[in-house]
Amino acid sequence: MASEIREILEKFNSGAKDEALFKLLEIPDDLLPVLAAAFRTEHNPALRAFLVRVAWQRQDPNALHFMAEALNQTDEEVWQAALDGLVTFACPEALGVLMAAKTRDLGDPAATKRFQLFVSEAIEYICQITPR
Repeated sequence: MASEIREILEKFNSGAKDEALFKLLEIPDDLLPVLAAAFRTEHNPALRAFLVRVAWQRQDPNALHFMAEALNQTDEEVWQAALDGLVTFACPEALGVLMAAKTRDLGDPAATKRFQLFVSEAIEYICQITPR
């Protein structure tokens, strides 16, 4: 399966992003371990963000740990993809991940402020749509 995933990721890199997304979403097997392994070895932020999007769009609740890992990355494209996934899941576990990340410092004041603003907005949104 890993070679099939690599071929699909090459499609993404060559510009066939939608085709790559749909092919990965259609694979019936548990892809999360393969996606997470590819994420950890990949250096291209666009491809890393793509892997995160695939993970949450497959709607696997086990992807929450992967979303937490991606949220801790410094590349905005990557943590934005993780935020999208956590908001999509909108569950107490996702809220916990966001609350834990709320005060994270990215090392750059402007980037930190932007990150914390987006995380706060995600927390507010989940609190509004989640029954108490």
